[in-house]
Amino acid sequence: MRGGRRSPILAWVNDVGGDQQGRTVTLLGATGVGVGAIVGGGILVLAGVAFQATGPSSLVAFALNGVVAVLTALSFAEMSTAFPESGGAYTFAKKVLTVRAAFAVGWVLWFAYIVAGVLYALGFAEYAVAVLADVWRALGGTPPEWLRERAALVALALVATAAYTISMIRKGGGGGQWDTPETLMTVAEEPWAEIARVARARQCESLLLGMATLDDPKAVARLEELLNDVDCDVAVLRAPSGWSLGSGTRIVVPVGGRGGHDDLRARLLGSLGRTGRREVRFVRILPGNTPDERREQVRRELFVFAEEETHGHPGAEVIASDDVVGALAGSAGEGDLLVLGLQRHRGKRLFGEVALQVARRTDAATILISRKG
Repeated sequence: MRGGRRSPILAWVNDVGGDQQGRTVTLLGATGVGVGAIVGGGILVLAGVAFQATGPSSLVAFALNGVVAVLTALSFAEMSTAFPESGGAYTFAKKVLTVRAAFAVGWVLWFAYIVAGVLYALGFAEYAVAVLADVWRALGGTPPEWLRERAALVALALVATAAYTISMIRKGGGGGQWDTPETLMTVAEEPWAEIARVARARQCESLLLGMATLDDPKAVARLEELLNDVDCDVAVLRAPSGWSLGSGTRIVVPVGGRGGHDDLRARLLGSLGRTGRREVRFVRILPGNTPDERREQVRRELFVFAEEETHGHPGAEVIASDDVVGALAGSAGEGDLLVLGLQRHRGKRLFGEVALQVARRTDAATILISRKG
């Protein structure tokens, strides 16, 4: 604050953490992950059993498995090229089928990972027991009987699983650091340029801006400049004084049909849903002279879309009105949260006039979202 003036910027958040680089995977790393997922732990655990049972002919089985692995790799490469987004098989199922089918695919994969994890842990324990026995003999002793018992095998498997889980928790919390910075304060002559600089320097994945009002055209123009200066998802929150996420339980989501913010909106609704039980209502505005049959058809389509977009039991409402701004502004009451998407024009992110007028006329808190790219 300088000269008694308050900056319209309340906060910017959700940077990927510290001086660490963004979460990126190199070609070598991605190849390693893919090969590890395709080959699996059986190459270490079951190879001896296979050779003992079938002899040299087991090489043919490995060759056939190699062909299957190549086909699997090519299939994943094709799908990743068609849908270059994070999420793996869940994203593929969601794009091609439905959210419910993707949900089932995610649970099946989760169960498969559990089974694979048990295999890896037991395989590690088998090798660890063999190594410990050899070390014991090298030191001139005789391995104890309990080392050969199943309890020792299970204990080593659990220790390995716990150690790996803890390491993943540390890395997920911030690049292997126990304490991850969550707050950053800077001082700058130009706050807007400073926000863009920090977003680029920290390789932010998303940016949240808080605004007390969107009535000032100069502030809106500076916001538009900022939107196009950063390469990340942006959400602008315009909220009345005293509002908080716990103020209301209803979220109103107008849908225009273009689908430019579907993924970002779905992530936002998922995050808001984790903060408490909330009613989500999707709204579509049609011309005032739209027949009742058409309105009902659109409502059914909107309800299907709403079920795919968010979990729980969302609502769907179709409003016939020639006053789009008034209908949208009146669809959310005081204490509600209104989610609007920003426009794009020739590759530039802009505050559309309709979105601005709705945000200015409604008594509800408003989040305006814009995905990167």
